[in-house]
Amino acid sequence: MIHLLLDRQQPKDTDSASLSIPGSRAAEMPFKEGEPPALELQVTSPANVRDAAYTLIGTVRTEADASWLEGSSVRIRSLITGLTDEAFLDGGGSFAQDLELQPETDNSLELTVCDGVGREAARLVVTIRCQSAGPALGQGVSQKQTVAQPSLDPPWPRFAQLVRRCLDLAVEAATALGLAREELFEHVHAQERYAEQAYEENNQVLYQECRENLEKYVGYLDQLKRDALPRPAAPQLPPEEEAKDSVARFRDYLATVWKQVRAKQRIDLEPRLTEIAGQARGFTQRMKSEPTAVVRDARRLGAEVHKIEEQLTQGRRQSTGGGAELLEGSS
Repeated sequence: MIHLLLDRQQPKDTDSASLSIPGSRAAEMPFKEGEPPALELQVTSPANVRDAAYTLIGTVRTEADASWLEGSSVRIRSLITGLTDEAFLDGGGSFAQDLELQPETDNSLELTVCDGVGREAARLVVTIRCQSAGPALGQGVSQKQTVAQPSLDPPWPRFAQLVRRCLDLAVEAATALGLAREELFEHVHAQERYAEQAYEENNQVLYQECRENLEKYVGYLDQLKRDALPRPAAPQLPPEEEAKDSVARFRDYLATVWKQVRAKQRIDLEPRLTEIAGQARGFTQRMKSEPTAVVRDARRLGAEVHKIEEQLTQGRRQSTGGGAELLEGSS
């Protein structure tokens, strides 16, 4: 991911940002004529504004045949909200797109230059500060540093497809089990954040780990969906017997994970396990009066235990600032 870091001070020599983006051959961008041309993206709108209603203005130029720009566009994705807009280039390669910034913060915008059929040629990030008490409007931007475009595997569009697949499966699993979909989204969004960080730093090891974690999560979500489906081939147990079976499997699973947590001295995970065990205390008394609800709650709490197991077996700590944070993105 190519970064353009924006100066927060009034530039002395320029009022715009200009970045030359070398073309690069990549498996996910099979341009007919080999490599995409060398591009120059110039952002002319201010980097410091007071109003959240903002128009991003810029120009894309190339030293190659200008016909490459015909039908090309710039996709603009907010790294805060995830919302994406697309601005198509006019005959001179210029673009303008109205955006809604997040107030009182730095808004990181990922700009992706695409050719006429939507294939990515280059990507960079600009930062727009929206602050009511900030510098005067009209302040330009200047280039501070550029980082070469990384070539990580898989390409970012494929990773984004994996994220989308996980979110879709999470919705289906949450609907089938009667869970809040946000509970299943949490792990996906955490991996996406770490993957974005890895992509920016060109860190293949961390990037690959995020992908593997999401691929395992796909299998877990598929299993949740299968568990929620009726099993016509198997004899149906009476509700109370099914409740007993579900509770027994949940308690065995909880005990197994708890032993692993203690063996690895992960005392930070024990409070959550204690909380889950507390929520399961009434299962025995409820089996006769509400067996169906007990089955549903046992599956829900089993999903929570699985999250802890994921943190224990696949997670690793990363130092960030003054503390450590789990890769698995526990909140």
